[in-house]
Amino acid sequence: MSLHLPTESRPDLAVGIETKVLGGAAKMLAPRLFPRFRVAERGGTIAAAKLSVGTGVKNRTQGQALTAGRDTAKDVTYAVDRYEGRTVLDDRDVKDHGGVEPAVAAAARVSAYAALKLHEQAAAALLFSATRYAAATSIVAATPFDAIARAAQSVKRYGRPKLVCSESWLADFVKIEGVAKYLLELYGHGVIGGIVAGLPDALKAAGAAFGVTEVLVGDDDFWAVAGGSGGTAYDYTDAAAVVALRDDEMKADVVSTVKALPCYGFEPVFLPEADSTLDFPFEIETTFLPDTKDSAVDAALYAVPKEINGEAAKLVKLPSA
Repeated sequence: MSLHLPTESRPDLAVGIETKVLGGAAKMLAPRLFPRFRVAERGGTIAAAKLSVGTGVKNRTQGQALTAGRDTAKDVTYAVDRYEGRTVLDDRDVKDHGGVEPAVAAAARVSAYAALKLHEQAAAALLFSATRYAAATSIVAATPFDAIARAAQSVKRYGRPKLVCSESWLADFVKIEGVAKYLLELYGHGVIGGIVAGLPDALKAAGAAFGVTEVLVGDDDFWAVAGGSGGTAYDYTDAAAVVALRDDEMKADVVSTVKALPCYGFEPVFLPEADSTLDFPFEIETTFLPDTKDSAVDAALYAVPKEINGEAAKLVKLPSA
C-alpha cells in the first residue's frame, strides 16, 4: 500500500524546525539585517524613526522666539510574502526513516529550508540592489581599507557599521596583497585561515582591521548576487555592503527600537500557528498528490524584509582585475 498522508495542518512540526542552519563562515543573514517581529495582520503600516538633524539657537535674547522643528515619523508599509517549499514522500522514504512520523518530520525540515533559502535570496536582492551597485565605491588595492572605512563613517548614525559579504567576496578580498600583509602583521599567519573558516574571533579581528565592528558572511548561494531575466543580466558578486545595525537594541524590542532610533530595516512576520515563534515561524501541512500518487509535506513562511532607511547601507566593490 502506498503512503497516503491526509491533507491537514501540522503545527506540532512547525516548532521543531530551526532556522539557524549553515556551517563554516556562512550564516543566514536575513534575521541579522532585518530583525523579526510578529504582526497580527498580513499587511499594514508602521511608523518608524528617520534621521533628524535639528537646528538649535545659541544665546537667545529676551523676547526672541525659540525656533521649533517637528520630528515626523516615516511610515513603512508592508505586505508579507509567502515563501513555500514542498517535499514528496513514498513508501521507501518511510522505511528509510523508520516510520511515517520521522519521515514526515524530515520532509518538513527540507521543505522549510527550501522556503528559507528563497527568503534569504530576497533579503540579499534587497540589499544588493541595482541602484546601490551603480553608486558603489571601488576599493583601491594600494589603500584597500579606505573605501570600507568611508562607507562605515557615512552610515554610523544608523547603528554600528558591519561588513556584509559573500564567502567568495571575503576570500578574494583577503587575497589583496595589502590586506593580507596588514592582517599577517597584526594577527599572525593563522588569521586568514580563521577568517575564511568563519571563526568568530577572526571575523571580529578582521572587522576591527577593516574599519567596521564585525564581518557578516553569507552563503554564496544567496549572497553572491547575480542573475537576470528578459535579456538583462547583472552580476554584483564583486560587491560587499557596509550596513549600520542596532543588534543589541533590537534584541530588547524591535518595534520600540525602530520607532525611537533611525535603523536600517526590520522584518514583519505573520505567524499562522498558535504555537509558532519567531525562531520557528513556519506553517507545515501534509497532503496527497493523486496525479503522482505521492504524499507531500509543505512548508510556508509569511514574512517580508523591509528597508526603513536605505541610507544606512552602502556598497563597495573589489578592485578591477
